[in-house]
Amino acid sequence: MDKLSDPSQWADSLHTFHAHPFMAKGGFPSKAVVVSPHPDDAAFSLAATLKLLVSAGSKVQIINCFTVSRFAPFAAPNCKLSVMTRRRHEEEIFLHHLGGNSRSDDLGLIDAPARSGGGLRGILPRNLSSQDATESINLLGESLEEPAEDTAVLVPLAIGNHSDHFITRQAALARYRGRVVAFYEDLPYAAAVSEYQIEATVRKTEELHGEELRPLLVHWPGDAEWKRLCCSFYKSQVSAAGIQKIVDYMNKQKGERLWCSARFVNDWKWRPTYGLRVECQELSFV
Repeated sequence: MDKLSDPSQWADSLHTFHAHPFMAKGGFPSKAVVVSPHPDDAAFSLAATLKLLVSAGSKVQIINCFTVSRFAPFAAPNCKLSVMTRRRHEEEIFLHHLGGNSRSDDLGLIDAPARSGGGLRGILPRNLSSQDATESINLLGESLEEPAEDTAVLVPLAIGNHSDHFITRQAALARYRGRVVAFYEDLPYAAAVSEYQIEATVRKTEELHGEELRPLLVHWPGDAEWKRLCCSFYKSQVSAAGIQKIVDYMNKQKGERLWCSARFVNDWKWRPTYGLRVECQELSFV
């Protein structure tokens, strides 16, 4: 078996992710808040960025929005744990490996498959301007706490056609209007759409947020292997093929891509050290 296809074969070397800080302390926000639609989206989309922040001494808080769920398509058939218990256990494993001062909080909202009663088909938005959608956006917005000034807020772009991701983005946009926010590319959905579709989502988010967004690429040596490991913790939610698509997308982009305002980049010194590359790209969609 290839070393990288079996995380247990190289997990003993994971101390290398802890041994040296990737950034000098003081150059990053004191805290980062990730608004995550479900208890896997932060790991799938931001595992490398969150490890960077933790290594720099930042506190990390993940806010999982839709956590009342029966959705576990890849769970072992003989597992006796409830879906919600299983998903919380997967999240705790990720937090343990992320280390540092990291935590996640579950808001206890009902996810799209359970709300609709339609299973996987229930993730597709029917009428995003409906009263139900508006009420969900308002309820989630009221549940999001107001962060301190020296806090970076990371919000999904809502790439793909998932109603929970759309509701999460809309609620966060309303709650954090005027705050310094960065938007992350939702994986695995971003890996399944064209760059034109990503561009359209970015431009729509710019319009809603009221600020131009530029791509910020975060990369450090070994980040793809770290991403693979983190995705593997969510065994009930993703297959080996799905993990490979996430890793392939990261390798294609040469890192994790955030979409940020100039204020997000300027407020904190994203300066490279220890082989880390953080780039503000001039990106042309092709």
